[in-house]
Amino acid sequence: MRIRRILIVLLLILSGGHLLAQATDKQDAYTPERGTEERQAILDALREKLFTMHGIEVIFVVNYMKVYNGWAWVHTLPQDAHGSNKYEDVLALIHKKENVWKVIEIPCAEEDNPLCITSENYYQGLIERHAGLPECILPIH
Repeated sequence: MRIRRILIVLLLILSGGHLLAQATDKQDAYTPERGTEERQAILDALREKLFTMHGIEVIFVVNYMKVYNGWAWVHTLPQDAHGSNKYEDVLALIHKKENVWKVIEIPCAEEDNPLCITSENYYQGLIERHAGLPECILPIH
């Protein structure tokens, strides 16, 4: 009987620690303020990637940005500098390594492709593909 109580207490302690870690992660994910160096560096990495891929220069309207521990997830609405040409939404996983932000993955949007953002398991696959990716930055909460 005493062993059972000890096991229950241990289980509660372990469960509580796991819940506390999850809560801390959610609280620590943040959106860098407009005009900060960090926000600029994250968006510059994405801007450079889009220029390399498509040869377009853009500014971003940020729909979603969460950062935690050197990882960022962004959902942007790119447009030209005048706002007259607007492009498709761009989502991206961006990681800071050796003090430089780099785009790690831009999900495709094709329907019925299991590796695309439209897939039911996309975010779980993203977490599995990138070791250390904190779930708290993803828009799945």
